[in-house]
Amino acid sequence: GNTWSEQKVVYHGRVWEPSFLQLPDGTLQMYLTHSAPKDAIYREKMGSHVSSGVAMLTSKDNGRTWTPMALTYPHIAQRIAQQKIYVNENGVQILTDQMPVAILLHDNKTIVMATESLSEYGGSHYTSIIRSHDYFATTLEENEDGPEDRDNMVHIGIAPYIVQFPSGEIALSMAVSTKL
Repeated sequence: GNTWSEQKVVYHGRVWEPSFLQLPDGTLQMYLTHSAPKDAIYREKMGSHVSSGVAMLTSKDNGRTWTPMALTYPHIAQRIAQQKIYVNENGVQILTDQMPVAILLHDNKTIVMATESLSEYGGSHYTSIIRSHDYFATTLEENEDGPEDRDNMVHIGIAPYIVQFPSGEIALSMAVSTKL
């Protein structure tokens, strides 16, 4: 952290809460909450609804370049995690999964990701757990649930964080109340 390169724009559109993971071969994966495509394509039909999911950008050169380049309309990155929650009054499928944070398990093959997921029709927020055994190689279609290996809405809570200790134990934390 003594020196930093110039900032680089790698994504345009509505996106928030990026996190990073480096794979054993040095590949960087950037995970982000991905709502820009639905916002761009269905802006008039979205109304006050927000549809999100988790997308991924990948760098094989320590962050100098990223793929896919999602700098132009409709701002589509590689969709890797999302679940359907309802269809709005204008017929738009609303999805959820946001605030992704991931770890690579000690087997160096399995990624475990925790996300914040909104319950149906804007109710409570929950934490969902997603697993990938192929480093999220599969891209989901616009309204496709996935990936298959996941546990949806496992516990009420927001802003998840996950870590694996050297012992192999995994800790998951989240905020469960906003009251002070």
